[in-house]
Amino acid sequence: KALDDHLPWVTAVGTPPPLVAVASLLRGLEPRPTKVGVVYNPREPGPKSQVAQMRLLLAGPRLQQPEVELVTVEIDQPQDSVPAVAQLLAKGVGAVWKVGDATVVRVAEDYCRAVSAAGLPLIGDHESQLAWGALATASIDFKAAGREAGRIAALVLDGQTVDCIPMQRLDAWTIEVNPARAQELGVGFAPPQANNP
Repeated sequence: KALDDHLPWVTAVGTPPPLVAVASLLRGLEPRPTKVGVVYNPREPGPKSQVAQMRLLLAGPRLQQPEVELVTVEIDQPQDSVPAVAQLLAKGVGAVWKVGDATVVRVAEDYCRAVSAAGLPLIGDHESQLAWGALATASIDFKAAGREAGRIAALVLDGQTVDCIPMQRLDAWTIEVNPARAQELGVGFAPPQANNP
């Protein structure tokens, strides 16, 4: 659907998750993991789609790089998130990606701390996770999204009708790194640059 094909009383700023940045962070780890784990609820369409996209991004031949296998553990309830870390360990993952999942987010701190306690590098989806043991985060740039939403609001306040304002897609993200955690884990990497329009 085109961005200008929307209900006449609705417009918005869509901010897709920075999956390419996450894949770059995971592929840039030294030593490079051959398996990356993710815990998610497959009944949530957003995370389900993101997991499918990440599987493609980590596939090797297309990028002329060795494949990194995405290992999943599916959960139904928030309380299943922390025990799922042990399942990831049993499957031999070398790093973990925290997808933006509404089921896991309810226990995000406990989940991140469990991954950290397991000695695994964690690439999170919000900078708050750095304080809970994440090695790095790739997050939607909420400030840029807010500025774009403010620009749209100003158009409406200036008298433009909403039906004439197309939806906006904003590909803006931030990268944050926890150097102390990298040193603890004995890992290195060259993080990708943030994408701020």
